[in-house]
Amino acid sequence: MDSVLRGKLAEQMSRAENEALLAGMENTYQLLRQSGLMYTIQISPAFVGCHPQNRDGIGVDQQHVHSLVDKFQESGFVSSAGRYMAVEVEPGNNTVKDFNEEMVAKSNGQLAPIKDTLKYASISGSHSNQALRLWRYACQHNGKPLSIDALRVDDAAYAECASSGVMWQVIDHAVVQAFPQFVGLCQAACNSVQQVSQVETEFQLMHRLRQHVGAKGELPPYADIAPSILRSHPPNPDVLPYVYKFMSRFGEASMMKNTESFVAAFGSVKNQLGASVWDALSLDAKHKNEDLVLWRQALLKTMMTCNDRVVSVGDIKRSLSNAQMLTKIIVFEKNLLTLKNEMPKFKLTEFQKIAGLGAFEVRCVMFVLQKKPKDPDAQLTMPVESVEHAAYLCHDDWNSSSETKVPNPWPIPVAPASAKAAPSTAATAARRGFDSLNRYLPNIWKGSAWGIYLYSLATTQDP
Repeated sequence: MDSVLRGKLAEQMSRAENEALLAGMENTYQLLRQSGLMYTIQISPAFVGCHPQNRDGIGVDQQHVHSLVDKFQESGFVSSAGRYMAVEVEPGNNTVKDFNEEMVAKSNGQLAPIKDTLKYASISGSHSNQALRLWRYACQHNGKPLSIDALRVDDAAYAECASSGVMWQVIDHAVVQAFPQFVGLCQAACNSVQQVSQVETEFQLMHRLRQHVGAKGELPPYADIAPSILRSHPPNPDVLPYVYKFMSRFGEASMMKNTESFVAAFGSVKNQLGASVWDALSLDAKHKNEDLVLWRQALLKTMMTCNDRVVSVGDIKRSLSNAQMLTKIIVFEKNLLTLKNEMPKFKLTEFQKIAGLGAFEVRCVMFVLQKKPKDPDAQLTMPVESVEHAAYLCHDDWNSSSETKVPNPWPIPVAPASAKAAPSTAATAARRGFDSLNRYLPNIWKGSAWGIYLYSLATTQDP
């Protein structure tokens, strides 16, 4: 890349960054095409991974990927309807490979495995490409393996794209080396164009804010970072000040990272909480010397994974002011810290750690707030009798999935009196819990004491 071209590209990217995002990036693309640094080529989905800066580093939403599989089958797949843009993966650089392997590992089998060498990293069209990858590797979808041969009978064009790929606009890796800001600007431009079909979410704003957290855990002044975060014109700009307020007060970076990972695996990054929820989460607790940071993170996990609006603004405010609830919340935070201290004793994957702690937090929120899920078979909201009961389940799950066995410091749960008095009700409830656990990480709970107990109740015949 000669100095003249470099100067022209720098000028247009500066324009995109500070003045006109879309116009500056379109001019940049034109210069790249003219110089041969941007070209069009058909690529098999096997060789295209997700760029580490895709969706601001969040990657893909696995639920949206699977919804696209159904959508394309129902309405037909038209490759020209999407914009597919990627950058070359620099030879010898494992950043893209590592990012995608971690993303797949955290998906609990919901995304296609990385079996072939990733030669390109997607910036736009990532969800569609991941849907094609599910077909390419015959992954599970709605409980059944996908088959390109079967798809070919119904939609030959869709099957051909799943096998051979779509046409991609590819940027030479030299551009990214010369201009590290290029991918971020390109992503922002794509987001701005696609707001109608795939809007930026509060989750994305939250993640983008976390990237600004300094070495000492502090966020820069709002006025300094808001323009860059809102550059892509998200549809919900009014919520950003409230998300900023929460994160500046209670959004410790490692906690936010764990919350993001849990929501990406079990919830939907599309869940929009609204300014009133973020504002309530930021309120001072009316309890002396209690910030309840862990409790606030648990509330956030629950609201972003439960789609039935089970926690209201009133619930949040009540939990931060009610003295009786405070006692239970303090017990919750102490047990959560104990679980975190127990966790290194096991041999667990990152996904198993995230899943165990997150499920414990969600179940405790439901218990403390005395909430009943609309779906009694919901995976993460299995009713518990106490905080200790939820902690026991988490520890027992870890024991069942780890080669290293650790004595459970919590007592074995005792069946509630109502279950003993009404065996038919207990058996029915146990079947629900049994089926729920069977859907929620079945390899973790099998063989656990609580699983055996549920099984014994579930197989009891109603009188």
